[in-house]
Amino acid sequence: MRGILSKPWIAALLAASLAMPLAGVPTARADSGDSAAILQQLKEMKQMMQEIGARVKRLEHKQKAMKTAPAASLSTQERATIKEQTRATNAKENWSNVKPGLSQAQVSKLLGQPQRRFKLSNRQVWYYYYPSVGGGSVFFNHEGKVIGRQAPPFSAFGFF
Repeated sequence: MRGILSKPWIAALLAASLAMPLAGVPTARADSGDSAAILQQLKEMKQMMQEIGARVKRLEHKQKAMKTAPAASLSTQERATIKEQTRATNAKENWSNVKPGLSQAQVSKLLGQPQRRFKLSNRQVWYYYYPSVGGGSVFFNHEGKVIGRQAPPFSAFGFF
């Protein structure tokens, strides 16, 4: 047989393994007298599934209500936090679009008004600060065009 089982042996082994009950797996038989216990378990499982279904529906309803809830129902602190998170998330994308040659008007359109403006080595610098992230700067030449930038550390602490 060259170390390989022939097809009739494989078929015989397969038939024998299928004929044997799986060890450790309970089997239910109508004549075993356990049908009342099995029916009780099924009834309990059905009740549990109904309770789970009701909980899921309540959670889905609550989630839908929260999505459509007016902002007035949020506290001042919650609104400020959401506003800051949205601002920082949008800022990350907008900072990636700040390229050399952009005008101050274009930068203002992308990033909004800076928190500070100052001169450094005869260059105009705009400074932006995001409380949950940190600060970043945009550097302009004498013509008001971007010559460089230092974006805030958006991913330094796992914020984005």
